[in-house]
Amino acid sequence: MADKIVKTKYYKCLKAFGDDAFCQCLKNNLPVVSNFEMYITAITSTKEEMDYPNLKDDDKKMIDAIYKVRETCVNKTAGKKK
Repeated sequence: MADKIVKTKYYKCLKAFGDDAFCQCLKNNLPVVSNFEMYITAITSTKEEMDYPNLKDDDKKMIDAIYKVRETCVNKTAGKKK
């Protein structure tokens, strides 16, 4: 089941961004329980818009992990663009 979630996340990313290296990075580093829609919501919303202070601790950890993974993947793949 986890493998299916990871593959779905990867294919949705690839469909949206068309960048294999970036999507591979997200696939390999985002928390398994997250999905691509969670990723998009987190990176396109402010913490205020997500009512971050009032979220459960597990949800805060998920959002923090998504931000960290995005930064890692951008830094890892940005230099490979031509």
